[in-house]
Amino acid sequence: MIERLSKYNENCILLKQIQSNRALFYKRLNNIQNFITVFVSAFLTFIGFSGNDRTQAYVKLLFKIEPNIDDISMIFNILLFLLFFIGIVHLVFHVGSKETEES
Repeated sequence: MIERLSKYNENCILLKQIQSNRALFYKRLNNIQNFITVFVSAFLTFIGFSGNDRTQAYVKLLFKIEPNIDDISMIFNILLFLLFFIGIVHLVFHVGSKETEES
């Protein structure tokens, strides 16, 4: 009987560690996703208020290439799509609530 209780205690400790590791993983995933969302949002706001002409000047200054206005618009639209995609993934999968969810 004591051996069974000891084995049960070891299993409980192991399961507690597994849950702790799982919660830590989801917390890190949530933090990374929040950082990416804030970074992309801030970058898009900066680009959006700059306008296409100034954005073209920024690209020319940073990368030493001569981009077309259509290319700048396409890149801006791709970044907007990325922002919406990150937001939807965050809402659909409820990454933040998985930290406290019990299996």
